[in-house]
Amino acid sequence: QGGGEFQFTVRVTDDGVPAQSQTVVFSINVNELNSSPLQDELPNATARLGQPFATTAVATDVDLPTQLVRYSLGPNSPAGVSIGPFTGVVTWTPTSQQIGQHSITVIAQDDGSPSRSAKRTFQIEVLSGNSAPTDILLSNTVVNENVVGPIIGQLTAVDPDSGDSHTFTVDDARFEIAGNQLKLKSGQSLDFEAEPQLSVVITATDAGGLSVTATIGIEVTNVNDPPTVQTPLVDQPATQYRPFEFTIPANTFTDEDGDALALSVKQADGSELPAWLTFDPLSGKLSGFPAVGTDGSLALQVIATDNGSPAASGVSLFELQIAANVSPWQNEVNRLNVNNDSLGDISPTDVLVVINYLNLTGAGELPPPTEPVQFFLDVNGDNQVSPIDALLVINYLNQRAGGEGEDEQQAAVTNSPTPTANPNSSSLRQNDPTIANLADLALSQSMPRRTKSDVWDRSLMDLLNDLDIPGDFEW
Repeated sequence: QGGGEFQFTVRVTDDGVPAQSQTVVFSINVNELNSSPLQDELPNATARLGQPFATTAVATDVDLPTQLVRYSLGPNSPAGVSIGPFTGVVTWTPTSQQIGQHSITVIAQDDGSPSRSAKRTFQIEVLSGNSAPTDILLSNTVVNENVVGPIIGQLTAVDPDSGDSHTFTVDDARFEIAGNQLKLKSGQSLDFEAEPQLSVVITATDAGGLSVTATIGIEVTNVNDPPTVQTPLVDQPATQYRPFEFTIPANTFTDEDGDALALSVKQADGSELPAWLTFDPLSGKLSGFPAVGTDGSLALQVIATDNGSPAASGVSLFELQIAANVSPWQNEVNRLNVNNDSLGDISPTDVLVVINYLNLTGAGELPPPTEPVQFFLDVNGDNQVSPIDALLVINYLNQRAGGEGEDEQQAAVTNSPTPTANPNSSSLRQNDPTIANLADLALSQSMPRRTKSDVWDRSLMDLLNDLDIPGDFEW
């Protein structure tokens, strides 16, 4: 609060009735006692030969009224150092004889009576002229492959001039300097398989224009790459009620890392394969028997999974185009080839297959197959088995034996249920009522089950053996 005259009032009151009091006013003069200024600490500093140096001393007088503070330098200050008496700014431009450590004392003194002062001493190191940086350090030199635009690490210049600032440049166009960080540019990444190690040349330049160049090696870490599609799969045709088989080509996928690949197949939506379709991962074979309700398209995905760590996968999509089959029991290659022999020959065996089925089961509608068809019993394509189917083959064999209808394709489109007489056959074949009886039986599209007493069986066998057809017919 400072010195000055301070007035006090004192009142004395008794406890009589009524109470009586007396007031006295007096003054006290307080003399001011001068206090020393408070001076802030000055941090140690460096100065460079031939370059101006400056720092500011700050002192505060705590007296009231405030005293005027003046600044001065203590004894033994280096030659050439000066200080503003009212600003406290210390300035100095060191000479070549002043390189090294120096102490500077700043005195802050008020104008009180008596005068009071405060002192602060700081150290200053005078360095020689600007020195070039000597090395460049990078905080990290390892980066994962396939990462786009990552920060590699922090750059630091090694410089004997403490406190010097630096700018950095890099010679590789894929990289850039952001602040003091080395990073890949946006859109850039590194590939272990193509370049597991690389070197970049970095230059650090200090504020005085001096620089150093360093070559820094960067290691690219291998990250498991997923398999990729080398040869896209094409849609595969299939036919309802016919065995389907497709082997995934070996060149469908490739793996950049050279990893072994394991194949699996699912529906394109990720669900498991339908029950009728299976995949063997060892052979790469997809197989099945598309039965009832399978016609149309089935979207599939083949998944290739490598043995990397962690494992990665690639996918190739394709469709099964399953054509509807309205006559599954008819041989679409040659309808007369009932037993579907590999040579495609039409023989009495084809007739006997139909006859045997009729003898065991009887005529009637054929159910949709649930497994591959062994015998194509439905020669005329009506989804039923009847004597007509046998007679169509007999008719063809009879024509072929007599030199008529040599073209099987012509016979295949002939739907007459009645065998055609061969002018070269015996009169029995031309006139025997068994032929007419057999035709009538065929037109009725019914056949009794075979018993030992069936004269029909023996008559049919006699008829077949009487025809000029190679081979003998027997039950």
